[in-house]
Amino acid sequence: MALGRALIRAGRAADAVGHLKRAAELAPQNPEPHYQLAVAYRRLGKKAEAERESAIVRRLHEERRAPVSKTGEGTAAKPNQ
Repeated sequence: MALGRALIRAGRAADAVGHLKRAAELAPQNPEPHYQLAVAYRRLGKKAEAERESAIVRRLHEERRAPVSKTGEGTAAKPNQ
């Protein structure tokens, strides 16, 4: 992921995308690669892709903030409670 970030800073967003996609695949619950993908896509003018990645970031942050029950399970994952 660090390489992807560095490529974005160097103005090489197109080159960063592949590295960041791989980082997101390896750590799907980590919002950072998705955030960096959103940045790269915005710089490339790919609004739909950027919004998709931003939505993933928001979802992951919401899941992290979900209350945790005494059993350690998030209550947000349990419908009808």
